[in-house]
Amino acid sequence: MREGDTLVVWKLSRLARSLTQMIITVKDLEERKISLKVITQNIDTSSPEGRLFFHMNAAFDQFQREIIVENTKAGLKSARKNGRIGGRPLLMTDEKLRTAKAMLKDTENYPFISDIIKTLSIGRTTFYRHFPPEEIQKIRPET
Repeated sequence: MREGDTLVVWKLSRLARSLTQMIITVKDLEERKISLKVITQNIDTSSPEGRLFFHMNAAFDQFQREIIVENTKAGLKSARKNGRIGGRPLLMTDEKLRTAKAMLKDTENYPFISDIIKTLSIGRTTFYRHFPPEEIQKIRPET
């Protein structure tokens, strides 16, 4: 951007991830004589009132982000306390691991690894995460 240009953003929180980063960005823009316009909050830093309004909104946005993070951490802690764990459910259950091992030994019915992967409806990466090539060599030495 050049001197005299205006940087237009939809929302102030889209400009930076922290209050410090936001203030540094706006200061850099001011030094380069580039103004900032925030559409949803009607902020225009080309005037002293606009700069004041920017700093007030930036502080409130930072406060709001910190509250959200704090509440998220409290919710996760509470969920863990109640025995719930986040994340995706495991695809490879103990039963599937036993079945995969049996299929690896059964080279007559499952001559190719891709047959096992297809039968178990799992991804190739998931399979090799649980059965690295060295492990497969121990179970299926002739391959």
